[in-house]
Amino acid sequence: MRTTGIKEGDLVECDVRGQRFFARVNSDTNGDRLIKVEPFNVAVGYRSATARQIVGHYRKARGSR
Repeated sequence: MRTTGIKEGDLVECDVRGQRFFARVNSDTNGDRLIKVEPFNVAVGYRSATARQIVGHYRKARGSR
């Protein structure tokens, strides 16, 4: 998956070494390979994911003007 459309506050579904979890993106990616995330489940120890490890991307709803 490409990381160019992923912004801070978006939700991503990650698959890191066979463990799937949902997480919130902590920082803008700006095309970086490594994305800093905060998992919803505190038992998950992973705090970053690469573009290959991201399975799904859900955009944060932006306010309308």
